[in-house]
Amino acid sequence: TPAGAGALRMAQRLAEREGARVEVLAVHDPAALRVVRADDPTTSIRPPAAEVAVRTLREQIRAQLQQIGRGAEEWPLTVQVGGVARMIASHSVDSGASRVILGLNQADAAQRWLAREMLLDLIRRLSVPVLAIPPGYTELPRSVIVAVDFSKYSLEIAREALEDLEPGAQLHLINVTAA
Repeated sequence: TPAGAGALRMAQRLAEREGARVEVLAVHDPAALRVVRADDPTTSIRPPAAEVAVRTLREQIRAQLQQIGRGAEEWPLTVQVGGVARMIASHSVDSGASRVILGLNQADAAQRWLAREMLLDLIRRLSVPVLAIPPGYTELPRSVIVAVDFSKYSLEIAREALEDLEPGAQLHLINVTAA
């Protein structure tokens, strides 16, 4: 979707800077496509067959990669069918990903809520940083906030975040305790 453009640009910039390899994963979640008709809430509009949806998704992403340019069109692309968080986590672990970068869809309140739930589920499943990037992203961050509990894991995430910053950028470590 257009929400993924910022994530693709972020991946490209980090890959160029670090000499890293980028893999693109798209997930078609048939359950997420269920639409209820307003005139008859008991009848749902039939989502497209998985094969058609996967082919369409692959074509859309290839077009986005062409627009990004500078080698992005050569990145390997995998399209899977299933639950988004589960598929991303599984693929990330299997491929040995050092971080997960995904597009942040902010179109409306319902989509933001669904994205938040998916992100929380994904973060619980992974032990690598997850970066949710808005569609308008164009450059590496100049300021990042990382919530830390001073565990080994949270400090590793803070170190990873520091690596994603441009020289001269700011990293803010935030710790909140119950009163």
